[in-house]
Amino acid sequence: MISYGDISSNAITSLKETSKDNSGEKNEYMTMSLLFAINFDIVKDEYIHLLSLSKQQVPHSS
Repeated sequence: MISYGDISSNAITSLKETSKDNSGEKNEYMTMSLLFAINFDIVKDEYIHLLSLSKQQVPHSS
């Protein structure tokens, strides 16, 4: 069994939910797999919140 340590349970989702693209008219998924995965977007967002950083202080790609 994998130990997730300090990773929030909010960040453990299915591959389907992790792969969701909701930028268009409708949600699209890269996979329909229900296997568990760590959603690193959620981990990043929670870490930024924990450090009380603004969006301008966070490095990002263009």
